Amino acid sequence: MDYKPGSLIKSFDQIFEDSKSSDDVKSSFSSLRQQLKYAALSINIAGRLRMLLQKSCKEYFMIICQFNIIDSRRQLKRSQSAFEQSLLVLTRNIDKGIFFDHESSKISAKINDVKKLWDLLKEHLDHCFLDQDVDPKVTKFIAKLNPEILEQIEDLVCLFENMAYDLHDS
Repeated sequence: MDYKPGSLIKSFDQIFEDSKSSDDVKSSFSSLRQQLKYAALSINIAGRLRMLLQKSCKEYFMIICQFNIIDSRRQLKRSQSAFEQSLLVLTRNIDKGIFFDHESSKISAKINDVKKLWDLLKEHLDHCFLDQDVDPKVTKFIAKLNPEILEQIEDLVCLFENMAYDLHDS
């Protein structure tokens, strides 16, 4: 299936406009359209997590290389905060039951997996704020954990994409 941005929403907009016969049908399609919007936003937010993870690790490595330390520390804090806010948004949407039964338990479990790994990574990233010599073990740990978290985030993106496709096909 070729996916084009906005195509899922547009196709349901057309179905909704074509179905002028019943309020139940309109209500059903309106709810479906809303779920598709949430799914699209969730895919975007989950994808943003990948970028923020990479940015956080990059800033850490810039700091340990002593390149623009003050700005890199500021950027690292911003990236960490944005990552945590994004995770919180995804968690709240699942907790509110926005996606009904579309794999909510799998998505919730995957978000928890990402959060656990992130908390572990963040603890190590925060070593660069301590104004002491860099521990090579910490740096190796961060380098090793990064692809593991990326894989978990990719799984999360795929769960949201599958949910969107399931909604589209229903």
